[in-house]
Amino acid sequence: YNWQWYRVPKYFWRYVDGELIWGEFVNGVLVTLEIAAWAVLISVGVGLVTALFKMSNSLAGRVLAVVYLEGIRNTPLLVQIYLMYFVISPIIGIDRLWTGIIALALYEGSFAAEIIRAGIQSVERGQWEASASIGLTQRDTYRYVVLPQAIPIMLPPLTGLFVNLIKHSSI
Repeated sequence: YNWQWYRVPKYFWRYVDGELIWGEFVNGVLVTLEIAAWAVLISVGVGLVTALFKMSNSLAGRVLAVVYLEGIRNTPLLVQIYLMYFVISPIIGIDRLWTGIIALALYEGSFAAEIIRAGIQSVERGQWEASASIGLTQRDTYRYVVLPQAIPIMLPPLTGLFVNLIKHSSI
């Protein structure tokens, strides 16, 4: 077989009339990185809110978090993307790129919620009690005491989650 390697570079770049034009491969990588960047930001936000709802004292917050987590985690990503694209997207009126980003972010956000919840709960009870004893509010307790200790614990599993997010962006 005679390999035709001269055809490969056009998928990376071409020069047309002295102008550099990126090929399909480079454009695909850029779109993948854009999808992953937006989905990471949204999924961490969704995960943090869901984790806080699940740990809250509010019955409605806990129920809402459990319904979201069980509903999202127990359905395949492809089914969720189909529902977003063919049902929810036409109703709301968003384009296909953002439909994919939102579907991917909601799916990965459910896993991020459990990682964040576990990281927060890994902070020892004495830290919570110490912050309460010096008069910190719950917001300041999370901000100055709990999250600085929980974030290093959460980073390794969140990194794995972000790798999965990039892999799932191919769907």
